[in-house]
Amino acid sequence: GKKAGRGAYICPQVECLEQAIKSGRFERAFERRVPEAVLDSLRQAIQELPVEHE
Repeated sequence: GKKAGRGAYICPQVECLEQAIKSGRFERAFERRVPEAVLDSLRQAIQELPVEHE
């Protein structure tokens, strides 16, 4: 069965988040609709991450 405490993982880039939203990955992972306010918070948090240089 499923283990408690599992979540959804994405790369720390807005493009990855938008693709996950567009394809419905969060809804499948959490088995429910994710409120737009939560998605907006994720967008903001990702945009505030420091940029890593290779």
